Amino acid sequence: MKIRIWHLARPAIDDGCFEAEEVCLDVDLPFVPQAGAVLKVDGPADPLTVDHAYWDAARPDLVHVFTKDPACLPTMQRMRASGWLSAEEVAAS
Repeated sequence: MKIRIWHLARPAIDDGCFEAEEVCLDVDLPFVPQAGAVLKVDGPADPLTVDHAYWDAARPDLVHVFTKDPACLPTMQRMRASGWLSAEEVAAS
């Protein structure tokens, strides 16, 4: 099943308007992660803890998984280098 993991990163451009920017990564998992599950993926230094997940009724093949806010935000450059996309890039596709 296609899982879209949502996380936070430091904005690529620090203009003082935003403290964090949403990023996502699409992965194929044989299960749907539940709240409290821990996922180790490329990009963030620490494993991610699932906060909540929901099925996208408009796209039945996709489950959105949101992680708990990290104590330390990874950089956008690090996340992009690991294959993560910004929310704007996902919306445009």
